[in-house]
Amino acid sequence: MSAPRSWNALIQALRRQAAVHSTAQSSNPRYQLECPAEHVCAITDAGSLRERNEDCIYISSDTGTLIVADGMGGHAGGALAARLAVKACAQFLAAARAVRESEPTQSETQLRGALAFAHGRLREVQAGWDGQPMGCTLIAAIVQGAHLSLAHIGDVRGYLYSSSRLRQLTEDHTRVGQLVALGLLTEEEARRHPLRNEVLQALGMPIVPEPGCCSVELRAGDRVLLCSDGLWEMLPFERLQASLASPGSVREVALSCVRHANEAGGRDNISVALLQF
Repeated sequence: MSAPRSWNALIQALRRQAAVHSTAQSSNPRYQLECPAEHVCAITDAGSLRERNEDCIYISSDTGTLIVADGMGGHAGGALAARLAVKACAQFLAAARAVRESEPTQSETQLRGALAFAHGRLREVQAGWDGQPMGCTLIAAIVQGAHLSLAHIGDVRGYLYSSSRLRQLTEDHTRVGQLVALGLLTEEEARRHPLRNEVLQALGMPIVPEPGCCSVELRAGDRVLLCSDGLWEMLPFERLQASLASPGSVREVALSCVRHANEAGGRDNISVALLQF
C-alpha cells in the first residue's frame, strides 16, 4: 500500500474495511502461542482461575509490531473489545508501514494514531452494542531498525531488559500508579493495594484517552517485554528480572513467565509479547 496523503484518509479507508466485518466472532482462545520467528514470541493464557480469556495478542516479525490488550466490561464485551482494538491497531500500523520505513521518527506518532483509531472503532461498535459497556487497556510497540517506540493505555506494561538490568518503560494509568509515580507507594505495596485495578484510562470509554509514549535505542541482546497485569501482578520485579535474564530462547523465556505467573496463583488472564533484539 502506498503512503496515505493524510491520517484522515487512512482512517476513513480503514473504517470502510472494518464496516464489512462482523463483530460476532468466537471468544478469545483460552491459550494461544505465536512464535513466527526465533527472536519474537507471544502467549496468552486464561490463567488458573478464569474460565474465559479477555486478553488478545498480536505480533508480526515482518513489521516489528507487538500488541497486547486486556479486555474490560464483562466476558463478552471485554473479549470483543480487546480483539477489535488489536485488529484496528494492527491494520493501522500495517497500512502506515511505508511512511514509517521512510521516516523512522514517525513511529511514535503512528502509535498514537493507531490507538486513536482503535478507540474510535470501539466507540462505533458500542453505538450498536446492547451489552455492558466495553473497553480495553492496550500496549503496542514498533521496532524499526534499532529504534523501539511504544504507546500504552491503562495498566498493561512495557519492560526493557538490557545490560543485565530490567527497566519498566511505562507508568500505569491507575489510581495506584499515580501514588507510585509520586513516591507514596512502593511497587510491592502497589501490587497488593485494594485499588490496584482501578484504571483511569481505557480504549472505548467515553473520555478520549491520552496514551503514554516512549522511545529507546536497542542494543544487541536486549529483550523487550509487553504484558498484561495478569503477569506483573503475579511476579515481583526481581522474579520477572530473573526470568528475562535466563539464557533460554525467546520462546522458552516467554513460556517460563506465563508458567511462573500461574504457579503464583494465576488470578487473571496472562499475556506476554517478547522480542529479543
